Amino acid sequence: MSQSHTDKIGLSTATIVSMNAMIGAGIFTVPAAMASNVGPAGIIAYLFVVGSVWFMGHSLARVAQLFPEEGSFYTYVKPWAGHVGGLLATTSYFLGMVVGMGLLTQKAGEYLHTLIPSLCPNTLGLLVLVTLVLLNMFGIALSRLGQRILIACTVFPLIAVTLICLGHFDWANLTPFAPYGMRNVFAATRVVIFGFFGFECASLLFNQIKDPARNVPRALTYSIGIVGTLYLAFVASLIAAVPLPYFESPSLPLLTDVLKAVFPGNGMLLGAVHLAILSAIL
Repeated sequence: MSQSHTDKIGLSTATIVSMNAMIGAGIFTVPAAMASNVGPAGIIAYLFVVGSVWFMGHSLARVAQLFPEEGSFYTYVKPWAGHVGGLLATTSYFLGMVVGMGLLTQKAGEYLHTLIPSLCPNTLGLLVLVTLVLLNMFGIALSRLGQRILIACTVFPLIAVTLICLGHFDWANLTPFAPYGMRNVFAATRVVIFGFFGFECASLLFNQIKDPARNVPRALTYSIGIVGTLYLAFVASLIAAVPLPYFESPSLPLLTDVLKAVFPGNGMLLGAVHLAILSAIL
């Protein structure tokens, strides 16, 4: 039986779901990679990735409109590559998800370890993974209100850190702009794009969105545009306020550790940011 129109989600919810799918560990782990391999020119890598993701997202939206059946990547690839090609596409996507979820699990364990130091990060990460898998197995999902609460939690650390860093903006931190050369800037796109992992969410929800032919492309544009703007402001303000060597220090493994070392007067706010980052990862 097809889903009734009243049960389908609207444009705003589709946009929020897509934003929630994107914002996570990727953006909070990128600054260290930027510091050691790219430098301030990493901002260019973000601009390139935002544009690329927008084009990829709209391509998927068009394919979803042409093939609205369930099955996503298998359904999209099978018409021109056959059954084997469809299976390879699905398997590749699945393996990418496994690698991505592995990093998320690792980071969740590291952030939880600061709150529960009696357990090692790997144990905490495993507990998180088992808990989330069980919740999904029992069909427990976020309601529309839950999606809105979650987006508030995920956006908060981005905005809070951006505002703190803008208050300590230093042009000297932006030079040299590309200390490792422009080649490394474009090589860094494979790291940057992880922060947009999940951008395809709106197209995969094609059958669950009201007026999908119109609203799926709009949800993709809005979500990628908003997340891209938040990411650019976040990374640019961080690079301009925090000397790059701080990100390379092994004694400061987490972003909040770096921020506490550079801005010790914002302890309470950064504690809240730490919890919000954990929420975003989960």
